[in-house]
Amino acid sequence: MTPQQLLDAHPDVRILSVDLFDTLVTRSVAQPTHVFALMERDLLARDGTRWRGFAGARVLAERRARRTTAAVSEHADVAIQDVMRELACAIVLSPAERRMLMQLEMETELSVTRPVGFGVSLVAEARRRGLGVLVVSDNYMPSSHLAEVLRTAGMDVAQGDIVVSCEHGAMKHDGSLWPVVLGRAAVEAGKVLHVGDLNDADGSHPRRFGIRTHVEPAMRESHREPLNTAPSVLPLSVIEAANRDRGTDAAGNLATGALALVVAGQVLDAVRAVHDSAAVGVHFTSRDGWLAHRAYEHVRRENPGLPAATYSAVSRSLVWRASLGRMDETAASRFVGDDECLSLVRLGARVGCTLLGPKDVPVDGMLDAEAARKVLVANATAVEAACRDLRERYVGYLRSQGLLQPGHHVLVDLGWSGSVVAGLARMVTEESAGAATCEGRFVALYWDATPQRRHLPINGLACDELRPLEDNMRLLGVLRLFEALITAPHGPVEDIRSGEALFGEVIAPSLNGGDWTELADQVVSTATDIVLGRHALVRPGDVTGEVVWAALMQAGHTPTQREVELLSALRHETSVDHGGDGEPVVAPAVLGDSGDTAATYDRLLRHHWLQGSLVSWATRGESVSVVREIQGHQHWTGPVWVTG
Repeated sequence: MTPQQLLDAHPDVRILSVDLFDTLVTRSVAQPTHVFALMERDLLARDGTRWRGFAGARVLAERRARRTTAAVSEHADVAIQDVMRELACAIVLSPAERRMLMQLEMETELSVTRPVGFGVSLVAEARRRGLGVLVVSDNYMPSSHLAEVLRTAGMDVAQGDIVVSCEHGAMKHDGSLWPVVLGRAAVEAGKVLHVGDLNDADGSHPRRFGIRTHVEPAMRESHREPLNTAPSVLPLSVIEAANRDRGTDAAGNLATGALALVVAGQVLDAVRAVHDSAAVGVHFTSRDGWLAHRAYEHVRRENPGLPAATYSAVSRSLVWRASLGRMDETAASRFVGDDECLSLVRLGARVGCTLLGPKDVPVDGMLDAEAARKVLVANATAVEAACRDLRERYVGYLRSQGLLQPGHHVLVDLGWSGSVVAGLARMVTEESAGAATCEGRFVALYWDATPQRRHLPINGLACDELRPLEDNMRLLGVLRLFEALITAPHGPVEDIRSGEALFGEVIAPSLNGGDWTELADQVVSTATDIVLGRHALVRPGDVTGEVVWAALMQAGHTPTQREVELLSALRHETSVDHGGDGEPVVAPAVLGDSGDTAATYDRLLRHHWLQGSLVSWATRGESVSVVREIQGHQHWTGPVWVTG
C-alpha cells in the first residue's frame, strides 16, 4: 500500500500519528544496538582496552535500568540518565565519562540516522492534505534529541509534536501512552490514524482506545539478538542495513553479506599466507574452496604477482581410501557410521571394490554398522588392493595439479577438524620425499583439530580449538549449514579415473547445486569487490578473523525467520560415499512428548543445523517445550554468542 492509498482508505482522519524508529527513520547499521558497537570502536581507538566490551555493557545497563524503573512505576520508561547511572556502576565511570558517553551516543545516533522512504512520503502526503502530524515513540532519549534525529533524516517536526515515553511516565507497548497522544491530538480517537511497525505497541494497544492503525513490520524483519553487539559485527551490519533498505530478499542478503565476508576472508587469508611463506602453489579444495577459488582468480587478474591457484579434488572418500594402509577394526569404523545401515553393494562402492558378504545376507540385504565393519575386515585384502590402486591414480592427479612440486603449498578449506587436509598433506610429503610441504588455511576449526597439528601447520581464521569451549560448540551447531552453502554447484569427488581423460574427477550428484548456482555469482562478485577494495561499505582491512566469526554467528547462530524458511529446503550430504538423500539442514520438528531430549540435541548437533532447527521449532507450539529444554540444559544454544 502506498502512502496515498493508505490515507485514501481513512478519509475522515485529521491527525496522523507515526512511530519513529523503523517507520520514519532507520540506521545505517542493521540492529539498533550496533550503535553501541560503533561507540565501542571509537572508544577503543581513543583508549585501547579500557572500553573493550562497552557495547554489551551498554545493552545490559539499559535492561537493568528498566527493571529498576519498573519496580518503582508500572508504566514509566527509562531516560538516558537512568541508563548512564547503571552503566557507571557496572564499568566504573567518572561523572565526566558519563557526560562524554551520553554526548557520544547522541552524536553516533545522528551519524547513522537514515530516512525510511515510506514514512517520509507518508508524512509529506499527510501535510499536503492538511493533516496534523504527531511522532510517538517509546524511547529513552528526550524529545529535543528526537527532533534533531528527524531533522537529520530530512523531516522538520516541532518538539511539541513529539510524544516520547521517557517524558510522560507512560509507554506505547503497554498502552499507557495513548491517552497522552489523544490529549495532544485534541480530536476524537476515530479521527487519529497511527502507523508503526509493531503489532502490539502500534496495533492492538492503540486500537483499544479507538485509534485507527496500520502496521508496516518490514523494517524489523532483519533484526537479530540485540546483545550480539561488538565492533566485529559492524562490517556485516552495514551490509545487512543496506540490503534491508533496498528490499533485498533473504537469499541475496546472505549471499552479499555473511557468505561474501566468509569467502573474502578465505581469499585474504590465502593471499597473506602466500606472501608470508613465498608459496609455490595455492590449492583450493573441492568443494568448500570453489567460491573462494573463483574470487581468487578474479583478484589474481588484477594482481598478476600472485601464483596461479588450482581447484583440487579433495574429499573424505578419496583421502581416507588413498591413505589406507591396513583395513582393521579401527579403519573400518571410519568408513561406517555408528547409526548407518548399508547394503553390501553400497558398502563395496564405499571402498571401491566388490565385497563378499555373510552367506545368510543377500546382496541387496541390509547390514547394520557392526556387521558392515566385520565385512570390511573380512575383505581386507581386496579393500587394501583397491585403495592402493586409488592411491596410484590419486598421486598422479596430485602431480598434475602441481601439489608434488618442490616447495611450500597453501591448502584452503572451510575446516572443521582439518583431518582430511592433514591426510592429503601427509600423502604429499611421502610422495615427494619431503620436497613438497603444505600448510592448511581454514575458516574455522574445532577441538578435534589439535591432533592434525602433528602433520601440518594449520591456521583457523575465525575459530580454532583454542577458543572457549562454548564457541567450539557454537561452531559445531552451524557447520552443517555452511557446508551446504559455501560449496560448489557440482557434487563431491568420489573417485579419480585415468586413461584418455588423464586423471579426471568422478563427480557424484549434488543434492543442492542447481538451487544455489545463482547465489554463487553474488557471493563471488561481492567477495572480490571487498578483497580489491571496491566495495562501497567494507574495506579489505575490515575483514579480520573476528569479523568472519561474527558473520558465521549472526547468520548461523541467530538466523531470522525468513532465513530459516529459505534454508529449510537445503539438504546436507552426510555419508562417506556421497550416496543417499542426505539429511535436511533444518531438522523435522520433534513433538514435546516424544523421544529423549538429550538424544534429540545430540542428533541436531551432529547431523543438522542446530540453531536453524530450534528457530523453526520455536514457531510450532507442540515443539516449544523441546526447544526450551535444550536451551535450559545447554545454555550456549541461546541466541547470545558475543562473549565479553
